[in-house]
Amino acid sequence: LILAQASASAHSFNYRFDPTLDTMGMSKSLKLMAVAAVASWWYRSVSFVAPPTDGRSALTQAQLGHGYQERMSPRAHDPGYAEADTKGAKPFSHTEATGATAEVTFKKRPFGILRYAPGADGKDAMVMEIIPKSRYPGDPQGQAFAAGVQSGWIV
Repeated sequence: LILAQASASAHSFNYRFDPTLDTMGMSKSLKLMAVAAVASWWYRSVSFVAPPTDGRSALTQAQLGHGYQERMSPRAHDPGYAEADTKGAKPFSHTEATGATAEVTFKKRPFGILRYAPGADGKDAMVMEIIPKSRYPGDPQGQAFAAGVQSGWIV
């Protein structure tokens, strides 16, 4: 620090250095902390994608696409549907399955089964809808169709 002291004449100044004021300066760690605080503030203000400020809560609504619930939710004619508007299809079990069995192996997902209906004990499932075509050779969404899976099969 340099202090200026005016002398008797208006144009001459005597400059002197006061060493006691220099010991009151910031330490190196305090300077480093100040630089880190400024750098983190700057980084947060210029970041392209910032974390959400509020976060999600239990009341956050999921935005579903057009027709998602109509395509994916259970329908009144599905087996095991237990709502007031049911069409009367009873729950099923794998023990009730009759007919030939088939073994199908899927190599990757999604494999083309759009909708299942759950079994009576929660361990079985009935295929309700499949994608009815394979768009190209090796199409993962056409695997069920190519393997011959049909609606009504029990898994």
